[in-house]
Amino acid sequence: MADRIVLNTISYHGHGAIENIVPELTARGYKKAFVCSDPDLIKFGVTGKITALLDAASYALAFKFLGWDFLLSAGIASVSLAGFYRLWECLPPMLPDLTPYPLAAALLGGAFVGIGVGLIVRQGGSSGGDDALALVIHKLTGWKLSRAYLFTDLTVLLASLSYIPVRRIAFSLVTVTVSSLLIDWVKEYTPKNGKTNV
Repeated sequence: MADRIVLNTISYHGHGAIENIVPELTARGYKKAFVCSDPDLIKFGVTGKITALLDAASYALAFKFLGWDFLLSAGIASVSLAGFYRLWECLPPMLPDLTPYPLAAALLGGAFVGIGVGLIVRQGGSSGGDDALALVIHKLTGWKLSRAYLFTDLTVLLASLSYIPVRRIAFSLVTVTVSSLLIDWVKEYTPKNGKTNV
């Protein structure tokens, strides 16, 4: 069985090619990018530069529509996320290995992501460029925040079908659905007494 790959009509190679990514995406009106890499590109830092550039473009878009306060909160959240991620990597696992139970892992992962990102968004920040993009979509379209997050996540999952088995995508779909709904719920949550402690 043959695989069909359709490549873009424009391709940049060599020194300075990375700087052309954002103008090219902007000119074509793209809102999301799918970055496919290999071990050598990761090892030599090319993939990191590209994803950092795409995150910066998402933050620039968010700054335009959401302002300085958002950018400051998002910066603090991103640095805190990276710091805590590094800290947790130094500690032994706190949860059991759920590899044999992919549905449980998908549900638990969705809950952790949804609650964590929901708390960050509730405080006016974002934990990464994809969050900033979902917040801009939410603001510009008037969609519920959960719908904007689900839209961006589904875009990535659909593109991922080209290299990830459908069964694994199905569990990822569970995770992004749970996390999207929880992000919205946490952001909008108000206790019965009307006071918020967050």
